[in-house]
Amino acid sequence: MNEPNLAVLNAYKTALASMTVSGQAIPVYSKAAPLKDVPKKYIILSTQGKTQNITGCGYWYDCTMTVQIVTRYPNGQGDIEFAYTISEEVQERIQNTGISLSNFRNFDTRQISATDIILETQTENLYQYIIIFNHKLNRA
Repeated sequence: MNEPNLAVLNAYKTALASMTVSGQAIPVYSKAAPLKDVPKKYIILSTQGKTQNITGCGYWYDCTMTVQIVTRYPNGQGDIEFAYTISEEVQERIQNTGISLSNFRNFDTRQISATDIILETQTENLYQYIIIFNHKLNRA
């Protein structure tokens, strides 16, 4: 695998697989949630970015991954708190435990941004917590 974004995507899928928070299974989707039978709580690995940097000894990549945590409730119910709780598990698995990459070494993982978004419709409230991680990689 020579594409760092593919290696990072696969590492996130592995790291976040089979996640359960407060007794609730939290499925992980790549790029978009399903159109039918959408769960009430889930994660989307939504946007990735990559920059190649040259050094005197070769090059390395800065790769970003956006993790979108979505919690859905009937209109007038819920709050952002459970999205934050899910984010604690995501941060534990990504930053503290670390991701395992094929053909790359991860030298640094940092959370570079976190923000929440609240959407209210006539039928439901969506509370989202969006975290962007940066990874500094070079080829193994």
